[in-house]
Amino acid sequence: MLQKVRNSQRALAWASFAGVIGGAAFAPLAAHAEDITIGMYMKTHTELRWKFDEEIMKDEAAKLGVKLNFQWADNSPTTQASQFENLLSQKVNAIVIIPIDSAAAGKLIDEAHDQKVPVISYDVPVSSAKLDFMVERNNAQVGVLQANAALRFAPKGNYVLIKGDPGNSVAATFGEGAEKILKPNKNINIVYDQFMTNWDQKGAEAVAENQLSEHNDNIAAFVTSNDGMGQGVAQAGSGPV
Repeated sequence: MLQKVRNSQRALAWASFAGVIGGAAFAPLAAHAEDITIGMYMKTHTELRWKFDEEIMKDEAAKLGVKLNFQWADNSPTTQASQFENLLSQKVNAIVIIPIDSAAAGKLIDEAHDQKVPVISYDVPVSSAKLDFMVERNNAQVGVLQANAALRFAPKGNYVLIKGDPGNSVAATFGEGAEKILKPNKNINIVYDQFMTNWDQKGAEAVAENQLSEHNDNIAAFVTSNDGMGQGVAQAGSGPV
């Protein structure tokens, strides 16, 4: 399963950089790959999946001969905006952004375009600005897979759904996919179904502790929208996550 995840992330990374090097929107850059620096605006270094992405992106960039400048915002839209403007002032040739707040990212993308810098959104759609390129998974299917996996471990009982940040469109889509499977299931009782600001690990741990206490430890499964929150739930001494 881990290898399948890494293969999927490698495909996403390759598609992002292929957009920079070979996409029609980036044609002026294509002849000089070795001179290209791409600004990478990442979410957080504290969750394992983004470390995988960083490793894979560096590997793919090395193959293509481009340079990467990574910035990590620790799930803060304010930090991401500051980093974005700072690196934009350094005259990067293109930008790959994983928006922390989908709506707020529109302003950043517009600023880049004002300076003729193309922008790829990686993993998270942005409806508030026109992107040059977009690379994403089937996020609704991710939620479906999560729910089906939970059902294999716990086919009935009380379920807790901890979704991601409400400002992130991927969090909503993950949740919709999971609910599509779980809500019609008469053997499942969803006792908690809420978003978690900033995908907060400690917040998810607190929710798990509260739900376990409220229901006398009678929680069959927790479905969380990312591994960081899953780690928080696990710290609460819960059942399947």
